[in-house]
Amino acid sequence: MLDFRKVGQNQELTFSTQNMTELLNAVADNFAPAFKSQGRRFVVNLPKEKLIAAVDAEGITKMVSNLLSNANKYTRDTITLSCRPSDGNTMTIEVGDNGMGIAEAYRKRVFEPFFQVAGSKAGTGIGLSIVKRIAEGHHGTVSVDSAEGKGTTFRVVLPLSQEVVSEAPVSQPETEEQSAAQTVLTDQPVVEEKKKMLIVDDNEDMLTFLVTTFMDNYDDS
Repeated sequence: MLDFRKVGQNQELTFSTQNMTELLNAVADNFAPAFKSQGRRFVVNLPKEKLIAAVDAEGITKMVSNLLSNANKYTRDTITLSCRPSDGNTMTIEVGDNGMGIAEAYRKRVFEPFFQVAGSKAGTGIGLSIVKRIAEGHHGTVSVDSAEGKGTTFRVVLPLSQEVVSEAPVSQPETEEQSAAQTVLTDQPVVEEKKKMLIVDDNEDMLTFLVTTFMDNYDDS
């Protein structure tokens, strides 16, 4: 199960060097039997050579799993998963289907929590918002291409190395007055205790969303 704290806050992600072909093949292998039993055609196109990237393995697994589950809901009979280097610094992961597609009016809203397209199949409406959070936690982006009656492709672009985009904020020099004020404040620290909240839900996506929504204001220990 994914550590819920890894979904929405970059500093909680655990980046490690991963072979993306092996990581995504493992995800594909988990879905392949179910897709086969449902008569789906599952096309996986991953690099034959090693594609090494600094990622949070649990987060990537959760993100791609959500996209594959979403594709399975709406496809007619085919689901695709691909990954390729985009350039020297990034990679692109795509999950597609050949289902009914998404109307243009809804495409900008599909990543909003709880948003569901009219006539969509049963679900919580938070899976794609979690995908967006994980992509952004990797300093990446997620977008959607869709054509009504033809299908939908979700495209995630991530840096291969987190150093490429990890830039420390530039500190502004303090004036003497600011420095003195800071000294006064630090001499008398204010400790704010966070309240605890118990969240229980039998839907993992819903539980993930609720935890990441309230974690900044409540003690998650």
